[in-house]
Amino acid sequence: MVRRLSMWCGALALACAAAAGAGLPFADPIDTPAVASARAMSVPMAAVDRAGSRFVAVGLRGTVLVSDDLGRHWRQAAVPVSSDLVAVQFATPQQGWASGHDGVILHTADGGLTWEKQLDGRRLHALLREAHAERAAAGDAAAKHVLAEIERDYESGTQQPLLALWFSDERHGLAVGSFGIAVETQDGGATWTSAMDRIDNPGLLHLFSIGGTGDQAYISSEKGTVFRLDASSRRFVASTTGYQGSLFGLVVDRDAVIAFGLRGQAYRSTDGTAHWQRLSTGVDTGLNGGTVAQQRVLIASQGGQLLVSDDRGQTFRVVPNAVAAPFAGVAVEGSVAAVVGLNGVQAVDLR
Repeated sequence: MVRRLSMWCGALALACAAAAGAGLPFADPIDTPAVASARAMSVPMAAVDRAGSRFVAVGLRGTVLVSDDLGRHWRQAAVPVSSDLVAVQFATPQQGWASGHDGVILHTADGGLTWEKQLDGRRLHALLREAHAERAAAGDAAAKHVLAEIERDYESGTQQPLLALWFSDERHGLAVGSFGIAVETQDGGATWTSAMDRIDNPGLLHLFSIGGTGDQAYISSEKGTVFRLDASSRRFVASTTGYQGSLFGLVVDRDAVIAFGLRGQAYRSTDGTAHWQRLSTGVDTGLNGGTVAQQRVLIASQGGQLLVSDDRGQTFRVVPNAVAAPFAGVAVEGSVAAVVGLNGVQAVDLR
């Protein structure tokens, strides 16, 4: 379904097959804590962020790793689920959130050391159904369409992923995912409500990434689409980059947004998504995750390249001392980048 997650899903499928072959009973990952492992550093990881000066990475089967020494050493955090985690973001050095498969959203109040579950696929399905059922019963054609699609999406279970999340502060957050799923909170995640009707997405395109700064927020999607938060209407309006493929990630840099995805494609807008400029990344593999740090743009590729731009995306170069592996995300503290991917975590000296 979502190509950027194929390597995580493939690894999970192998693990499940091994468990089935061993005759182990099925344990719902929503209800099963992540297993502590001495090999956690090499578990496939999907995203990483900074919690103050600490790196926090999330990945396969609920694995969360933290490092307080710029990525030289990592330790595993306590996590109440074993669902694959694919996104993490900190609003403050202490307050952070992670999301992933099975509709899971987790919260930490201690910089990523311990986590609690705020949402899962069962509750997500229920709140999405409730949000649209009353309007559908009253004859709202759009609500009927969305409700029918929601029920179809959840026919085979609660595995639909929340692929990205973004908190503008400790209380206000939005999480998005497959088939146009979107939920929001106004109270730090204590309660969540549907936000699907805030996004101009009648085709229910997959929503891959979300990011912003100040009152600016953007969501990257399929078919070269980027949704921009309109300050007056508080709705996300669609714009097209001109590309027809999926845009798996984006970074927001002051008055600019850069969206990137399949085949090394990247596009930049400096006028609120009215116009887009295609960027030359120099690679032809998928671009998965990125960050802006000290006016530098960094993007991680599926081909194992860590790209850096010192001119806000006009040109990119490959960081030479990264150990090549399929990469999924990157975060920066000082001159060190923490890069995560299929082979786990690694620290890269940007000097």
